[in-house]
Amino acid sequence: MVMVVRLEVFVCRKLLYSYIFCRVLIRLIASALFSKGYEMSDLMYAPPKASLEKDEAGSKGPEFYVVSLKKFFILYLLTSGFFAIHWFYRNWSLNKKFSGSKVWPVARVIFAVIYAFPLFRTVDKSLRRQGRGHMAYWAISGLVLLALTIAGMVLSQGVSGHVQFKPVGGWLVWAVLLATAQTFNLMLVQLKMNAAALDPDGSTNSRLTWANGLWILAGCAIWLMSIPTYLSASAAA
Repeated sequence: MVMVVRLEVFVCRKLLYSYIFCRVLIRLIASALFSKGYEMSDLMYAPPKASLEKDEAGSKGPEFYVVSLKKFFILYLLTSGFFAIHWFYRNWSLNKKFSGSKVWPVARVIFAVIYAFPLFRTVDKSLRRQGRGHMAYWAISGLVLLALTIAGMVLSQGVSGHVQFKPVGGWLVWAVLLATAQTFNLMLVQLKMNAAALDPDGSTNSRLTWANGLWILAGCAIWLMSIPTYLSASAAA
């Protein structure tokens, strides 16, 4: 009886999560593709418009976090994606200082998948304002980030045995593919951020530090500890 109740609770919880994600995804796609005057105020967890459209007049320092693409690739992939927490936080902190807005960077990190859309759009606006090109694919990058995040959640449920299916090639292959795809997706955004911050090559932040090395060691340890889990889950599926 207890097992039945737990199963029902688990199923209801998963259905609720799926409903929320599908609803957010549909609204984001509709807004990005069909809304001419797209504003994030139309979306869940909408940020203040002022934080994204301030003039440069009162700006202080770079508008975005600068890092070379090589360093970004190493840090994001080898820290098991945890570098994204630092990356989003630094970008929102710099945007707050640049625009003089009253945003809360911590909240932007917690809901990073949703707030990525206004952040990426800000990059596009900054480039156009400076006459340094554009990032026309900002909405696509946001959707890819969201889709890969959901795929990662499904993968996690599959490895834990809550989702009963066997992916082609095994769970480890798909974990590496998802991590690599997410890395390259955000690298495209970083490329434009560097351009908007007047450092296209990211030369001001291209060297790995001792702190970076510690994070890389921790991330590699997580990868190594996860490999047996992925392999055993693939064998049991």
